[in-house]
Amino acid sequence: MTMASDSYALQLDEMIQLFQEYKSGSVTLDNITKLCQTLGLESFIDDIDAETSRLSTASKIIVIDIDFSKSIGRVKDVKLVLASNFDNFNYFNEPVVQANNDSNSNEGSNILLNSLTQYPDLHQFHHNLKFLYLLDTFSSINIDANNNGGPNNDGGGGEFSGELDLFKYFTELAQFLRQYFADQGAPLKVVTNLNNRFGIYIMTQLDRVLLAKITFEKSRDSQQRLYEYVYYEGNKEWINESPESFTSGVSMVMEISDKTNPTWFPKDYVPKELVLDEGDSNDKINDVSPNEFMNSLSMNASRGKFQVMNDFTTQLVPLRKFDISNDNSELIIEILRWIQWSRTVLYPIYKTLNAPEDEATKGDAGKEGTVTANGPQGRHGSVAAEHRKRRHSSKNKRSSMTEATMLKEEGLQQFNLQELMTDQDTDLNQGSEKASTGLLGVDKMQVDDQAIDDSDTTCQLVFSEDRVSLENVAQCTLYDDMAKWDSFIEAFKTYSI
Repeated sequence: MTMASDSYALQLDEMIQLFQEYKSGSVTLDNITKLCQTLGLESFIDDIDAETSRLSTASKIIVIDIDFSKSIGRVKDVKLVLASNFDNFNYFNEPVVQANNDSNSNEGSNILLNSLTQYPDLHQFHHNLKFLYLLDTFSSINIDANNNGGPNNDGGGGEFSGELDLFKYFTELAQFLRQYFADQGAPLKVVTNLNNRFGIYIMTQLDRVLLAKITFEKSRDSQQRLYEYVYYEGNKEWINESPESFTSGVSMVMEISDKTNPTWFPKDYVPKELVLDEGDSNDKINDVSPNEFMNSLSMNASRGKFQVMNDFTTQLVPLRKFDISNDNSELIIEILRWIQWSRTVLYPIYKTLNAPEDEATKGDAGKEGTVTANGPQGRHGSVAAEHRKRRHSSKNKRSSMTEATMLKEEGLQQFNLQELMTDQDTDLNQGSEKASTGLLGVDKMQVDDQAIDDSDTTCQLVFSEDRVSLENVAQCTLYDDMAKWDSFIEAFKTYSI
């Protein structure tokens, strides 16, 4: 009977939350009070003076005072106080200079106040209030001897309770990430709170393109523990200083910002148990999904000036959200690296190859507005790592551009596919002369102007999840730095014109 009643209460709570999201109500003192009470916050109203009413709403840790003007019927001020030893929680937007804009966006502005004054309804305020209430509910701290810290203080095991102040951890996490990216050589900017919403936002350093958001969410498993992992500059790693610094029932998550296009990952790039949102497999780019496009290459590998070799070893899946709790925080740089690799290299190539025939040569393989993070190679067996091992095996492998160069260095004669197809009567000496004076003598990251100017020349493009190569003109891999990615795209754009 108890299980049935718990299930009913859970479903009722979900229905209430859905209704609040759908229609949060206008910004009135009465609606704000009801919204706070629905979340379980204790609320009461006092008249400060003839002009101002104050709504005070509180839970275990948070105390929010909302001053409401009686005459104009609007919120005048909002203040947040924490009933804990930590009083540096930031509920203001961080100043950020947007791309092509010299002014700061929401510089130093109060998120809670803005949520109640800059929007026509309570949707934004509801979103922010839920976040504060989550930190309050799952923070495991001892405020006094009579308060056991909430329902999660048994630590999941029932033997002893951990202690973790999520307000403090959230505040310090941003600085840990800044140092982490700096040590990895990743040109990324970390911003706490953006556009009147709580969260830790990660964007590119130069053009401020938003890549992902890090926040906390209720865990699927109420017994799951979140330990306080901190980043140590000396060791350059994430560690848990104390096994008793934990709470239960909440996870640290990273959500990809993909307003324009979904981000497609190799199927096993991230362990399946860490994927919280797989996205929509029907999502497409330019009306075709990447997997449909890859399959089409098996039927016809000719795309404009390119003869494409599909070297993918796995299917791609759209992923949006990941559990990066505890030691999974080391995956942050790998996930961000893939986001930038796919948007900077793979998507422009895909866009050009998938364009209609009359558009495929217009050179519109522009970048998606991201730069690359120079992080280390993955610590776990990723698809990219497996792919490299397969391709370096001596069995069942295709000949590569590197092997062609090695043959040349050893003085062996060699021919490319174009030469063999266009002139079957070419003798060995003529073929050798063409090879020695052609593109094989050019450095891999340089473009042969003569070859590019030849409008009848087709070029072999090897296209895989972690490596792309444009014959022997240019190549780059998932783990190369920003300069090499940019050089490859420049060469590819030049060739596609």
